[in-house]
Amino acid sequence: SSRIWPWLFLVLYQISLSIYGIQIYIEDGERRCVGGESMVCDFFAANREGILGCVGYLAMFLISEDIAQYCIWSADASPSTQRGSRLSVCCALLWALNWLLTSILDIQVSRRSTNATFIVWTLAHNVTILLLVWAAFYLADASTRSRISTVSPIFDAVNHHGLIVFILANLMTGLVNLSINTLAVEDTQALGIIFMYLFAVGSVALAVDWALTRRPKVKEG
Repeated sequence: SSRIWPWLFLVLYQISLSIYGIQIYIEDGERRCVGGESMVCDFFAANREGILGCVGYLAMFLISEDIAQYCIWSADASPSTQRGSRLSVCCALLWALNWLLTSILDIQVSRRSTNATFIVWTLAHNVTILLLVWAAFYLADASTRSRISTVSPIFDAVNHHGLIVFILANLMTGLVNLSINTLAVEDTQALGIIFMYLFAVGSVALAVDWALTRRPKVKEG
């Protein structure tokens, strides 16, 4: 029953966006309050996407915690095959929900408001990636069918130096945005840029890990 509350929270947030006009306010509202006498009101109006979007990101965090608990952390999901089957179920349900929101309810993805479709779309992609990673490790270990214990060096590096990699990855994102008009890029070029970006982030993570933890120490004297 505890898993229902994050979804209920998301439903209430989407109702406020769709029925009570918050979605329209986020997308088309003025950047300053009428009269401009209140600094607090002006600050809220100028940063409404980030402030109101925190509600959606909180819902995403709570739902992702439940998905992780069900698919990865739960003792029932400890066997590798059980983990894979649960990831498959969650992946299918999330994509089905995404289709329902976009095709039936006509609620399109909005990153600015962090609406329900954006959250479900993001979770569906991330769970799909987790499923593919699980499948890659599982197939690589198919000869013994033992529980997967090997951790990718890139994952290990990111886990050890998450803050540093996060900051450098954001700087590289800014470099891409300054160098390329991403809104005018074709799909094939966009995929190429994404792959190059991921390769660069992974390389940076490995370099940071080697420099800070794995580089041989020079003996003094």
